[in-house]
Amino acid sequence: KEEFGHCIVPLKYPKNNSLANWCHSMRYSYSQIQKGMKPRCSLSQDKIDQLEKIGFQWQVVCEGTFEKRCFELEAFKEEFGHCIVPLKYPKNNSLANWCHSMRYSYSQIQKGMKPRCSLSQDKIDQLEKIGFQWQVVCEGTFEKRCFELEAFKEEFGHC
Repeated sequence: KEEFGHCIVPLKYPKNNSLANWCHSMRYSYSQIQKGMKPRCSLSQDKIDQLEKIGFQWQVVCEGTFEKRCFELEAFKEEFGHCIVPLKYPKNNSLANWCHSMRYSYSQIQKGMKPRCSLSQDKIDQLEKIGFQWQVVCEGTFEKRCFELEAFKEEFGHC
């Protein structure tokens, strides 16, 4: 919080991956409690209060980045001809994580659950208009791996 001014640790935080995983686990456990289920890790009211005192946010709000990420997704599509951003996309890791988060939120909606991020029908329509695919099927694996190989070569100079 001191370094960034907030407690939203990205899921893929290279500086402290264990903190990122722990924050994700806390959010998941809290959501389980909210649904009346037993969380996978112990999360008492005292711990919840302590996290909230620090400024921990239980739901990661994606609102401010939606338009920016849509713009980045359109640029990605223009460059590569599709909207299947690899989960490990070194050129724009934030876009990759966002696409994964959108797919996960959509799958939660399809299951009748409340998604982590606000994903309205307007946003779903906007993503579909761009050509966003909600499920990435294995048929595109070869192309995806070729793309990842090209990105690897660009970063490291060899493959």
